[in-house]
Amino acid sequence: MPPPTPTAFDAYKQTQHFGVLDGMRAIGVVLVIFDHYGGEHLKFLSGWLGVHVFFVMSGFLITTLLLREQEKRGQVSLTAFYVRRCFRILPVYYLILLIVTIQTKALGGLIFADVLYRYVEQPFISFGKRILQSRNFSSSKLNSPITSSA
Repeated sequence: MPPPTPTAFDAYKQTQHFGVLDGMRAIGVVLVIFDHYGGEHLKFLSGWLGVHVFFVMSGFLITTLLLREQEKRGQVSLTAFYVRRCFRILPVYYLILLIVTIQTKALGGLIFADVLYRYVEQPFISFGKRILQSRNFSSSKLNSPITSSA
């Protein structure tokens, strides 16, 4: 009997790099950047859409990793999955933290303190205020049936 032919699902599970996601990631980044820094004339480009693009891509990639683990080991261990994520993310995180700490101690302060405030802290605070002032996460400009009055 001849071996079974690989299905599209088998090919998907064997794929190591999904090139199309690079384009989707770029679109998501551009949408978020335009929302934060594009000015009023670019507000129609919803940064929330860019965030949702990242959520969908993350779900797709995480599902792919878990399917591969199940096929390889016969089961999925969420503990092992999160340990692998930590070993991938935390070294870079701690490296950046170390660099900023050394730079701060050596120079007596952050070089980019104004940049950090302007582009990180201030938008984050502004975002929090918008969330607290709104009834839900939808934009008031969308005229959603949930938010519009009858």
